[in-house]
Amino acid sequence: MVSRTQVLLLLVAGAAADAQVVHIVNGTVRATFGSTGLVSVALGDEAFGVAGDAWSVSTNASTIPVFTQDNCSAPVITSASAATAVLVYRCALDAAQAAVDVTATYHAKGEGYLVKRLALGRFRWQQGFMPYAVLDVTTVDSFAGAVFTYESVHPPSAMVTHSCVYGTQVAGFVRYGTATTSLYFSLMAPYGAHALTSGGGVSVLHKGTVPDAAGGAAFDGVVLGAAAADGYTSPTNPLIYDSEVRAVRECIASFLLDGRKPAPTIVHVAWDENDYQTDWASPSGQVEYGRIFAMAKALGIEHVLTEPRNTNHASRFNSTDGWGFEAELWFGMGEKLREGTWDAAADPLPADVRAVGLHAAAAGVKVMAYVYPAMCWAKWKAYKYGSGGNCVDISEPSVAQWLQDQLVGFMRQMGPSMSGFAWDHGIGTGTPRLDYRQYRAWMDIRANLTAEFPGIVMDNRQVAHIRGPWYVLAPSYSEPLAGDENPETYGASYLDFHTDRVACAYLRKVNVNYMTSMMLPHERVPGFVGHQTERTADNGIAPCEGMVKDCYDSNVRDFDLLGYRVSLLSTIATAGLNIVWTMIPARDVPEFELFPAEDRAFITRWHDFARAHADALRYTHPIPYLADVAIGNADGTHAIKGDEGFLFLFATGYADVPVSLRVDASLGLANTSGAWTFTEVYPLEGRVVASAVPYGATVTLTVPGNEAVVLAATIAPAHVPNSTRTIGLAQRGAAARGRTGHTYTAHVRTAPGTEVIINGVRCDSVRPSPLGNGWAELDVRFAGGRMATSMPAVTRASGAGWVNVTATITAEMRAQLSRRAEEYPVPWSSGTRDFDAPWLVPSRLPLFLHFSRQPDYNTASVAAYVNGAPAELIPTFTSRGLRRPQLFTGWYVDFTGVVFSGAQLPLALDVDIRIGGLAGFVGAFWENIVAEETEHVAKC
Repeated sequence: MVSRTQVLLLLVAGAAADAQVVHIVNGTVRATFGSTGLVSVALGDEAFGVAGDAWSVSTNASTIPVFTQDNCSAPVITSASAATAVLVYRCALDAAQAAVDVTATYHAKGEGYLVKRLALGRFRWQQGFMPYAVLDVTTVDSFAGAVFTYESVHPPSAMVTHSCVYGTQVAGFVRYGTATTSLYFSLMAPYGAHALTSGGGVSVLHKGTVPDAAGGAAFDGVVLGAAAADGYTSPTNPLIYDSEVRAVRECIASFLLDGRKPAPTIVHVAWDENDYQTDWASPSGQVEYGRIFAMAKALGIEHVLTEPRNTNHASRFNSTDGWGFEAELWFGMGEKLREGTWDAAADPLPADVRAVGLHAAAAGVKVMAYVYPAMCWAKWKAYKYGSGGNCVDISEPSVAQWLQDQLVGFMRQMGPSMSGFAWDHGIGTGTPRLDYRQYRAWMDIRANLTAEFPGIVMDNRQVAHIRGPWYVLAPSYSEPLAGDENPETYGASYLDFHTDRVACAYLRKVNVNYMTSMMLPHERVPGFVGHQTERTADNGIAPCEGMVKDCYDSNVRDFDLLGYRVSLLSTIATAGLNIVWTMIPARDVPEFELFPAEDRAFITRWHDFARAHADALRYTHPIPYLADVAIGNADGTHAIKGDEGFLFLFATGYADVPVSLRVDASLGLANTSGAWTFTEVYPLEGRVVASAVPYGATVTLTVPGNEAVVLAATIAPAHVPNSTRTIGLAQRGAAARGRTGHTYTAHVRTAPGTEVIINGVRCDSVRPSPLGNGWAELDVRFAGGRMATSMPAVTRASGAGWVNVTATITAEMRAQLSRRAEEYPVPWSSGTRDFDAPWLVPSRLPLFLHFSRQPDYNTASVAAYVNGAPAELIPTFTSRGLRRPQLFTGWYVDFTGVVFSGAQLPLALDVDIRIGGLAGFVGAFWENIVAEETEHVAKC
């Protein structure tokens, strides 16, 4: 038996060779090679010299002695194409009378990057070719101390490495003293470490490889790029610059296997409404699923991730996976595939399974199948490791080929009605020594599927968020919420009456990490619209899961009518190329039939917006000083291409938040001599917020609590006046409009001394405008009672541990709630605990106590009195009946009975609330009231 000890093969370029110079050029990239390898590289406008181009490989084969540079000849340089140089090193192993060819391939990528990739040929020795099993490569260093100088003058001063929040190191940035340019290196795999040696040399270590069919081995590439190293720092790592983050995101995007997305992927994940509670084998199950397909089509959703049971072919009591969902895999064929009694590549697909796709196609959508790649496939028990749901090693070539054949065969049999898969449950057996090989096999399978089926949609789950940006070069997006999306799992990270607003604030926080910490290209950032219906019933049972005896419909009625809008906008703002819908109103018949046309139109409008502006959304990035998603804060993103695009702003919590926007690189703007006009797209479409604002200036506005503001940024002439006639007011034709009860400061272009009339009302508040001659400033108040998503009641401290609230109910509030009850007459039921879900029954009037910090529900001592009489303080959770502390969001007093009692309005109620020593109390706010618009001007 061969003893196995760690040795180092240090393979470097030799010196004794005739000078040989080769240039490769592609777009803005130019690299030069000589007898020592790479000697210089220009990336765009930046040039770098290279001294001592080198690399190293470590193995644990004791039969191979230590290499020195004398073991390798100078590289023989060939040019495979104008953009590629191939350097071949012949390395001799004297003691073993063996030799190996080592190839370093450099490719100039036209977008501005240089890639270096190493490969080993077969080891030749006196007894023939060395078996690869003897040569177990453990570590590779792609540069092994090569020194890169900036403009051949500035030596490296430091390298700042960046690891994402999930632990994977993404890149290393070489700094050059006070120079405002950095050179970054990124290993194109989630297994690396970047460093600068004591001598100023670059080290990019990575581990493992997989032998090729010829007995050699190829290693992961390393990409080099240049970035600006100044300006704003990254919100998730103050040691690197936001410009560097954006540069790496763009670099990785250039390697996506499906290219830059021309349009958003819009998916409904039906397990988020517990679709596995339906049985496709039953006529009623098909009717119910027909509603899911129909609603998806009505909302402009294109793909439905479909996971019903099919008891014709599988039983959940036969599941072997860790979660009990095997019966739903492969549209119900997963158990048969695992048992080896059916083969997707060889056996016909049952007609009732094909019917899943046919039903979807008839509705106008496509289906995606739910798949676990590494099940205990009976056919491959020879490659079984350990126990549990994942046990077969998919890195074994025959297993990998079989799995790929099954996926291809299944797609072909389903035909054009099927658009892709969702991957879950991991890809490995849990055996560390196989981890890298399994990763490589899974990367290859997904790459081959992408080539076989252009346009395929893949929902990547389980480990996608942990393995970093290079893991998702194949379509379509990484894991939504970067973890389990059950509300029982992630809890109430943000405290709100509406569960969709809890989830979307969490989404924005996660997606800031995806963009700035993981540096994920925007084509792969996942959305999450709405919320997942809780799987656990109020009795603690999760019906229809795995071995659970009980199976029945649970929590079917669950759509958050008043919370979904800001949730959809949160996805457009942070993941506009991957709009992933959770629960939609379909399984429950009244929700399906009564879903308002106005809301269907709102959803399809924003889907169309994403389609129309995909080119700008592709460049979405957080505004660096507005990246902290927290109660009381504003956060936001910019989506700018060619100095024009959109800004998205959010206020988390119930308080309005003032925002100052710096018109510069923080908004994705580059033209330092330019000027911009900022116009509201939402909520008041067409309202010009600011016009002809020069680079470096500031735009101020207020984001209403629990709402979003979307602004269009367009290039404007760098002077005032311009084509804008009115600033500060929304226009519909010739009429101005605004929110009822709100006052707006407006600037109107007019000749001096001219009377100003707004919507027929003569204005007496006219004064000189700071915009200069030809402009008048005035205040315009629109008629009606003030209405808003966050309606504060007057709250004041009234003693130790007590607050007093003056809660006024107006006629406008009653009218709005009455209209909603008439227009959305869902038969709410206490039997299904609809009233225990705060996000349901949107015609009731709660006075919600809002906290910035989650109180301890189990120990809090609270009480309420209305006009001196005791009143019930009702606790709220992101659950109907699970009173778990981590799901707690606050308390409310229900005034629904008062508002519909016929009492004369307005009615001011005196509410005293004991909150004891609870920290973080923000105030009391009316819920289920939304802003209304009018053209009726009260005063100006």
